[in-house]
Parts: sequence; structure tokens; C-alpha cells
Amino acid sequence: MKITHTILFLLLLSCTKTTAQKEPFMVGGYVPSWKDGATIDYSKLTHVFFSFVKANPDGSILAFTPEEQASFNTFKTRSAGKTRFISLGGGGDQTLPAMAATAAARDKFAAACVQFCIDNDLQGVDMDWEQIRDDANATNFEALMKVLSELLHARQLLLVATVAHGWGGEYYSAHALKYADWIQLMVYDQAGSWAASPYGNHATFQHVLDAVDFWKRKGYTKSSQMVIGLPFYGYKFKSDAGGLADQVPYNEIVNWFPFLGPDANEHNLVVFNGPALIKEKTSYAKRKGFKGVMIWEVTQDVPADQPKSLLKAIEEAAKE
Repeated sequence: MKITHTILFLLLLSCTKTTAQKEPFMVGGYVPSWKDGATIDYSKLTHVFFSFVKANPDGSILAFTPEEQASFNTFKTRSAGKTRFISLGGGGDQTLPAMAATAAARDKFAAACVQFCIDNDLQGVDMDWEQIRDDANATNFEALMKVLSELLHARQLLLVATVAHGWGGEYYSAHALKYADWIQLMVYDQAGSWAASPYGNHATFQHVLDAVDFWKRKGYTKSSQMVIGLPFYGYKFKSDAGGLADQVPYNEIVNWFPFLGPDANEHNLVVFNGPALIKEKTSYAKRKGFKGVMIWEVTQDVPADQPKSLLKAIEEAAKE
């Protein structure tokens, strides 16, 4: 009987430790440097990303404009207590490719990023070098990830990589991405963002499945080190023939069509993710053991206390 009680106690202790050590579900949000983030409800976020920091060719950090500095100051004040990152690069950025072409500049930039985090009480760096299209930049990306990982991790800071399965995804090796603590999948812009685009939703649930499958086939196999990207914006097409569409914030779509229900993801040539679809994706990420979800970008939501808020939908799904 004593042996049975001892075994039961150990099993219960093991279960308790496992539960205690399990990380909370991540809800990350991007805050753009060109937006006023004063109205963001940070209470519903666990991780926040200030975007974007750019590089000078010599490896120093490109100075913020006065407007960007004001946005960053607001970000720091309002996001206190959250896990906070600077996000490097962004769509269309050419400063990272130019800087990363030499080892000296890469080393200097990595050191500058570490110091920036320390000086501003940030917890890490998000590498968002998008649309790599050639082997030379793929090689430089891996070299930059390596030195960032070494310097950041030596100071107990985090490194994240944000990637897309389209738009040059084949140039990001699983080996390069494993320098990161986790990767974030940009599962949006799958329609409407190029001239020959077909008509359709740019961020379906199937796109999530396709993105996960793409990275796992490439060798990045741990769901617990993947974050699913969610769009707080949609596209307005000119016709159902497709083509290049206009990007529209979700809050503007709600103002256009206030009568739409939570299940709506399309109306009058406008495609988007409504609350039900956002909740479905979040529930999937939690149920399947993914690290969490991230949002591009949080200022595009309606106020988080409103029924149609996408952030509210995420919060509800994350609590289930």
C-alpha cells in the first residue's frame, strides 16, 4: 500500500510540474512605427513587436524620424510588462540586404540590436527580412541569423524569424531558421497583392494548413516553435476577375458594412477575416500545440470591447 501511495504521489507531482512548466498561449501584435498606438489594448497581448527598425550599410541602426521616435516612446510606455521586440526590415525593405553583404557590417548591426534592446528594456529581436530571391541573400540571411543568435542569446535575449511560405519562402533554410527561438508564419497576402492575382480571400483557413505543411516539409517540424499569423486587414478588388487590389484595414471594413455578421469574410468585392474565422484559426493553433498567434497589425482592429473586435475573438479562443 505504501508503494502504491508513493507511485501515485510521484505521478501527481509529475503532472503538476508539467502543467506548471507549460508556456501560456502567445498572442503577439505588431505596432507600426507610422501609426499612433495609444489606443491599443495591450492587456489582450502577451508579446508586442515595434516595426520596423532599419539598417545603415555600415551596420549601425538607422535613426528614427521624430515621428517614429514619438511612436516608439508611446509603445514603450504602454507595453510595459509585455514581452517586447524590435522588428527588423519589413516588406520592401532594402536596408538589410545592403548591410548583410559583409561580415563586418553584420557583426556591428547584431551588436547594435543587442544594445538597443538593453537600453530600451526590450526582450528580443524579430528578423523580418522578406522576399529573399537569390542564393547570395539567402546565405547572408543565415549568416546574420547566426551572429544575432549568438549575441542575443548570450545576453538572455530572444530571436524570432517572421517568414512567408510564398514570396521566396524556398530561400529560407530550416537550418537558418533554427537559430531563432521560434518562427512566425505570415499567412496572408495570398491574393490581391500582385497584378495577376486571382480573385479570392487572401488568408483562408486552408492557407494556414498550407503554410504549416510547407515549413514542416522543409524540416522545421516543431509546431510548438511556430506562431500562426493573422491579418487585421482585407483587400478590395476592382472586379471578380482579380488583379491588384487595395489593402483595407478591418476597422474600415466594419464601418463600410456594419450589418455583416461574425461569419462574413467577403462582401461587395472586399475579402477579409471576420471574427469567426479569426477565432477558428486561433482555436486550431491552440488545439494543435502551436506556440500561438500573431497579428499584423493591431491598430487596424475596432475597439477591443466591441463585439466585432478581432482581438476579442482571439482572446475568447485562447481561453477555451
